[in-house]
Amino acid sequence: MSECGGRFGIRKIAVFAPIFLIALACAVAGCTRTPATQVPVRLALARSPFTYLPVYLADSLGYYKRENLAVSFEEFPGGAKAVESVIAGSADAAAGFFEHAIQMTATGHPFVSFLIMLRYPGMALVVSPKSTKSVHGIADLKGLTVGVGTPGSPTHFYLNHLLAGQSMTPESVAVVGIGAPATAAAAVEQGRVDAAVVGAAMVVLRQHHPDLKVLAESFTAEGVEQSLGVEEYPGAALLARADWLAANSRVAHGLACAVLQSLDFIQTHTPEEILDRLPERYRTDRETDLATLRAFLPGYSKTGRMIPESAEAVRKMLTASLEDVRKANIDLAKTWTNDYARN
Repeated sequence: MSECGGRFGIRKIAVFAPIFLIALACAVAGCTRTPATQVPVRLALARSPFTYLPVYLADSLGYYKRENLAVSFEEFPGGAKAVESVIAGSADAAAGFFEHAIQMTATGHPFVSFLIMLRYPGMALVVSPKSTKSVHGIADLKGLTVGVGTPGSPTHFYLNHLLAGQSMTPESVAVVGIGAPATAAAAVEQGRVDAAVVGAAMVVLRQHHPDLKVLAESFTAEGVEQSLGVEEYPGAALLARADWLAANSRVAHGLACAVLQSLDFIQTHTPEEILDRLPERYRTDRETDLATLRAFLPGYSKTGRMIPESAEAVRKMLTASLEDVRKANIDLAKTWTNDYARN
């Protein structure tokens, strides 16, 4: 394994062990040095290449193999379904949003976020260019149809939070699932919804409609501050059941270490170089992909760390959507850890 941050960083000391002692030990034991067997890991996630870019890059750049992990992806229409697969035991861990850790813990399934990939969620509430309604602000959405990735997903939670800021309830609008990102862009462009909370689809929509009306966004520091009230708001993260994490700390460290190396790669390479390493099956039009990547670049974390105040902001937001969260007396500190992140 490579040398990454986290509580297992002490492994770096082994690098400096006298080589002759290692050779002597092998001679006495009659052993030969062989590569460590790769540990299979099933990782569930929604198919959203730029939201979960560090996860995909860790595969194409060989970082999982460097950590002796054989990672397979199980892709779902939305993050909620990915997390459900972890609960059901058909996946070991997930790339989802930190919201899921709080949500699952509140419903009696202790979940933990062990590495933050995005410090800005990368979502926007946009108005369909084909909407026949007059929408100038969030309050004008009352009674209209609004799209989200999937009901019960972070895009849905973001919508409810924005509605609550206008003294509106979740029932003030009709919510429909529109997927992400290609199907979401199509739904907005074709006018199948009056407005929608979208992620990467916002870039495509802006390319086709330069005058696209954006009511709120969380792609930038300013947008996060205005719509969520904090400087950083944890978005995409590595997640696992609390019991799995306790029993598989080394595997979790390997996953985190691989993704941290991807985050380093993102920070030190041009958008063109980064896109070239994204598997081809996740690419679309190069110009669009580069524009999307540039929109996400400011939000990628450098350390993978959670800020406690930001975690509290997520819980506060979820209370607008989930009665389980409102009623649960959970220890928020148990829904995340920085043990696998950098200082």
